[in-house]
Amino acid sequence: MKKYLFLGSFLLIAILGFSQTVPQDLKSKMPSVSSGELLSKLSGGIKPDSFVKGWSEKKGGWMQSAATSSDTKTSANLFTELVTNLKPSAFSSGFSKEGMLARILKVKNPKELGTSIKSLISGLKPNAFTKGFTAGKADYMKLLSGLK
Repeated sequence: MKKYLFLGSFLLIAILGFSQTVPQDLKSKMPSVSSGELLSKLSGGIKPDSFVKGWSEKKGGWMQSAATSSDTKTSANLFTELVTNLKPSAFSSGFSKEGMLARILKVKNPKELGTSIKSLISGLKPNAFTKGFTAGKADYMKLLSGLK
């Protein structure tokens, strides 16, 4: 009887220990997401009224291009187009749209692109974002950090 009690206790402890370590291991592995996919998500997370007139007509083609973009140069060009089409009123006071565009021109790798996207997000007014994007912003920022 003691043997079964010991074996049962051991199994219970092993199972509980395993169930607590697996999620941590899974959390440390971020999904692989392209910069184009992240740009698409960002574009969808910015309210339509934050864009200049005419963006809604361009957005469909832009989203298609972004969804298939996997190289840094193409993604940087798409990001430039996105930033260019934002209204000045979408930006926080003191944030320079021109400075952001100049920064994007210097992007050489996915990590720099992710840093530029983070900068834009911090430079937009909170009311420029949809509720859904705001709710998932922390996860989105983690995905940006995963760009390499």
